[in-house]
Amino acid sequence: MLSRTDTPISTVLPIFVDRSIDVAFIVPTPTGLEKAYFDATQSVRSFFVRQQYHDYKEQLQGARENGRHLKGYLVCPERLIDTEVSLYRPKTKSGDPRIWLGAKVKAYCRSYNLLAVTVWGGELYVFNMSNPKLVCSMIRTGSVAGDLMTAMSVGESEVALELLAKLRDIHSLGFIPTRTRGDPGVGDTLEFKLGIHKNPSKEPDYKGIELKAKRESSKSSKFTLLNRVPDWERSPFHSELAVVESFGYVRNGVKRLSCDVSAITVNPQGLYLELTDDATDLWQKAKREDYTGDVVVWAMQTLRDALLEKHHETFWISAESRFIDGVEHFQYNSVRHTMNPRVELLDTLIEEGKFIYGWTAKIKPNGKIRDHGSEFRMKKKDLKLLFPHEYNHDLAVCA
Repeated sequence: MLSRTDTPISTVLPIFVDRSIDVAFIVPTPTGLEKAYFDATQSVRSFFVRQQYHDYKEQLQGARENGRHLKGYLVCPERLIDTEVSLYRPKTKSGDPRIWLGAKVKAYCRSYNLLAVTVWGGELYVFNMSNPKLVCSMIRTGSVAGDLMTAMSVGESEVALELLAKLRDIHSLGFIPTRTRGDPGVGDTLEFKLGIHKNPSKEPDYKGIELKAKRESSKSSKFTLLNRVPDWERSPFHSELAVVESFGYVRNGVKRLSCDVSAITVNPQGLYLELTDDATDLWQKAKREDYTGDVVVWAMQTLRDALLEKHHETFWISAESRFIDGVEHFQYNSVRHTMNPRVELLDTLIEEGKFIYGWTAKIKPNGKIRDHGSEFRMKKKDLKLLFPHEYNHDLAVCA
């Protein structure tokens, strides 16, 4: 439904991102607007859970018997309109979650406008992002909407400030010799200086904060967000070896598959991504002379949950690399601090080719597979679309 809005999300999302405000979106249909209720999509439901506002999974069916009736506001440039909010699962059909925004919403917006909803102080606020006057007022100090946006802005946690102080100390050491040769060195060296021991855990690295270190000189503009293998049991190709054997290519006598796969184009190996209509599954498919059809699959909820767990809070750290006496050294210079990934937009980011998958595998002489991770990646410039909360720090500047 988000694709049918009259206002592209990408044009208004920075208003919330720049202020580190978490948000979800609703697009009213003519039928929904007439009755003032809307489907609580997966993205809205995830947002409510993330904000500890409401969990439809714990709610029984029946609007009157089991609905939650709360206070909300329709935000205008210079005033707030009180409205009623009802969260419920109807008795009809399978009880698909719904949100009722009160009769006043009928005059507040039109069909296919883009409504942004956020939670502050335990109450729901609705912004009509298709209203140019409101959008302008939201970025203007002194207006009701602008002052509200300022008040909603989120600050950094004590753990984040503690880690930031340690990184400033590490920066002050200058160039540090690498602990590991090759690509892993920039991350391994940083973790060593922070006293973090290497382990196979998928948990975030520092007291709940994930660390992602990258060389400033790196030719790759992409960051790896997740390492997630496909659901091999449901995939027509049941192993990475089978995929490489079927779609790989030979280079220097070795069969390998090293390529990016996206939803907006078929790559040279004939591979592309495609979401199911209900966005339940993400399929990697092939379109070649020798094979056309499904290759591997991931459950979208698994990817959403993994993003929330892995990148609830992340430090993206840039380091300058310099070789001294033949040994690589690093100086860690800047941090991009993100929080609370907007997983409800993952479907859109996939469809727009901004969230991609990368194969990094080859078949060894003994016939076994070797890979460097099953990687979902995004370009650095696109991270803002996924992470609403962001702070940037120059480690050379004292706090």
